[in-house]
Amino acid sequence: MAKILAVNLQNSDVTIGMDDGSVAHVPLKEFDFVPEVNSSVEVFKDGDNFIINRSSNAVVSSTSNTNTGNTVVISRVTYVLLAWFLGCFGAHKFYEGKVGVGFAFIAMFILGCVLFIPVLVEIVFIFIDVIEALKAKTVESMPPGMMEVKKGGFFLTAIK
Repeated sequence: MAKILAVNLQNSDVTIGMDDGSVAHVPLKEFDFVPEVNSSVEVFKDGDNFIINRSSNAVVSSTSNTNTGNTVVISRVTYVLLAWFLGCFGAHKFYEGKVGVGFAFIAMFILGCVLFIPVLVEIVFIFIDVIEALKAKTVESMPPGMMEVKKGGFFLTAIK
C-alpha cells in the first residue's frame, strides 16, 4: 500500500511513497479526494496519468456534512456566515442538523415581528453560536476549517 508523504498546495503536487520504495510526484488534479499526509492509497499508472484510490483504512475527507454517531462535522466558515447573515431564520441550525431548533428560530422571528423582545433574544443566541464556532478547534483528520459539533442541545457545542 502506498503512503502520502507530503502535500504541496503551492505547486499542486503530492509526494507518494510507493510500495517498492520509490517516490512518485503526482499532480493534485489526479485526486478525486483531499489527500492527507500519512494516508494510505492505491496508486495505478496509466501511461502518463495516475489513478489514485483511497484505501479502506485511509482517513475520509469531505467538505460536506459527515454524520458520525452523536456528532456532525461541518464547515466553520459556512456556519458562521449562515449564522451572521441568516441567523434570524435559523439557517445555521438547519445546516448543523438541528431542524427543531431551526424552526424555533423561525418562530421567534415571526413572533419578533409583533413583539421586539424575541428578536433581541435571538440576536444573543446567534452571537453565542458565532463565538462558539470561532473558538472550536479544527478537526485534524479533515481539511482546514472543518469542526465537529454535538448533535443535541440548543447552542453549538464543539468537540474539543
